[in-house]
Amino acid sequence: MSDEAAQALVTALRNETRLLTTDRLVKHVAESVPGLTETSDDIVEALISLTTLLPDEGGGATELAQDVAYSRDLELDDEARETFAGRLQPMLEVESLALAAKASDLVTEYDRVFHDARVLTDLRPVFGKDPAEGPKAGTLIATLKIEYHPPQGGIDSEFYALEHADLIRLRDTLDRAIVKHTSMRSVMDTINLPYWEYTEAPSDVDN
Repeated sequence: MSDEAAQALVTALRNETRLLTTDRLVKHVAESVPGLTETSDDIVEALISLTTLLPDEGGGATELAQDVAYSRDLELDDEARETFAGRLQPMLEVESLALAAKASDLVTEYDRVFHDARVLTDLRPVFGKDPAEGPKAGTLIATLKIEYHPPQGGIDSEFYALEHADLIRLRDTLDRAIVKHTSMRSVMDTINLPYWEYTEAPSDVDN
């Protein structure tokens, strides 16, 4: 990354302290610094990850930048390491990254963090006394698969059997949760409190 690109990156991040959604930060960097379009997601992810290592009371950006620059994983000479540290330090002091890092840490402080979900539908035949006569009835069973990140890392999953009535009750519960979520975001907007999320919901894109 050139000095110009590094400065443009810092400026872009400093100018958007309310873009706490990681997706939006990535998009903003890609639009503001065209030379980083292909790597903007990796850069933002790396900076947020590094920012979580800074002390809560502030400071430490200089020391962390030096530690990263002089890591054995980087094959650079001393002059290049100093240049890299000088570019990295102001990035670690950007407010939007600090807030995103703290928010990311808060939302993952759970034993199980949601990863993905899928519903599998099975038709199960019901046989009479003589199975050779074929099924006499059938029942539909939906299997809800929930994938999550456990504390030790990786992805685990659990399965739940649901009847039609269960699916409707689950849908109504999720619809109510979405309404409550949207309502609370309106309250946050009213008091000018930035909202952070890792991935934008489809309805929020370009809003």
